[in-house]
Amino acid sequence: MKSNDTIKVGIDARTLSIHGGSRTYAQNLINKLEESEEIEVVLYGKDDNGIISIRDSILRVFWENVYLPVKCIRDDIDILHGVKDVIPYISQIPKVVTYHDVTGVKLGDLYNTKQRAYNYVFKRQYVNQADRIIAVSKSTKKDLENQLGVKSEQITVIYEGVNQELFNQSYDGDMLKEYLQSSEIEIQSDQRVILSVGTISPRKNYTTLIDSFESIKTNSNEHTKLLIAGREGWKTNSIIEKTKKSEYRDDIHLLGFVPEYVLPHLYKRADVFVYPSLYEGFGLPPLEAMACGTPVITSNVSSLPEVVGDAGIKIDPNDTDQLTEEIQRVLENDTLHEQMQKKGLDRAHKFTWEKAANETIQLYKSILNSE
Repeated sequence: MKSNDTIKVGIDARTLSIHGGSRTYAQNLINKLEESEEIEVVLYGKDDNGIISIRDSILRVFWENVYLPVKCIRDDIDILHGVKDVIPYISQIPKVVTYHDVTGVKLGDLYNTKQRAYNYVFKRQYVNQADRIIAVSKSTKKDLENQLGVKSEQITVIYEGVNQELFNQSYDGDMLKEYLQSSEIEIQSDQRVILSVGTISPRKNYTTLIDSFESIKTNSNEHTKLLIAGREGWKTNSIIEKTKKSEYRDDIHLLGFVPEYVLPHLYKRADVFVYPSLYEGFGLPPLEAMACGTPVITSNVSSLPEVVGDAGIKIDPNDTDQLTEEIQRVLENDTLHEQMQKKGLDRAHKFTWEKAANETIQLYKSILNSE
């Protein structure tokens, strides 16, 4: 490839149909790649009505391994990028795949039988077919080496970013109030808000967060609410039931999926953002919270220390007492709150989608120049 040639990149865009971190990654990366004069982006998995969601297992495997590589050849694609864990098993075109985590292998019990079979049979094979693998954190890189046996030199770490334009906007309390009222949620101006954002699933460890919240309510006079924003994932019943049975259920609200335009204002209304996840490949919500100036408490496991650095408080996700103590400390100490707010804003500015896109383009070039 000549250095001044435009690179025609095919992207498997199906993850855009699923709300979550991989969708945020794909959408922001695609937007920045499309802004580059060096890149021509072709999206696959779309039709005139939007993104195609392929749920049938056999059709999905056929689409990934037959339809997609044939279509890329016909479209004269230079490089194919699977932005969420998947690339064709066989293809003549150079391939890059982004791995966000190895949850499907490492935490297989969180998935149903079909998903576990797909993860173990196909995803284990896909990872070995890539010319290069993008890991979104050093933690994910280590997991790829240890869990899937990928050689270190095949993996490039490229951190995700935060949409500064979206999360730097001014707080709109009236809009947020109206949005919450549509779900019959009322937050008084003097109420403290503990917020968490992420898919409702066991991996997010919301049961521990609820335990901590109940301790805070029992042992103090805190006029506090707990808001959890995220769509329902697998095995949500225990979390939902725990919420319903709580003595403080009137102050615990599962918001479901929250639109992107609401999220910055939800983060800014929160007095503290808590993310006690048991495992993350990257962890965008703590970064988004920091970009909004909200103090962050998160787990000291997997990739999360890489994301928050010294700007957030890191706790053992299995230690309810420690989590409770740190939440109370942030709520009660105005000086600490201000220090964390400043550190978080500074930290968030180090993670940009422009940087992620530029590093991805350089990776494309290195692959094509080595052909």
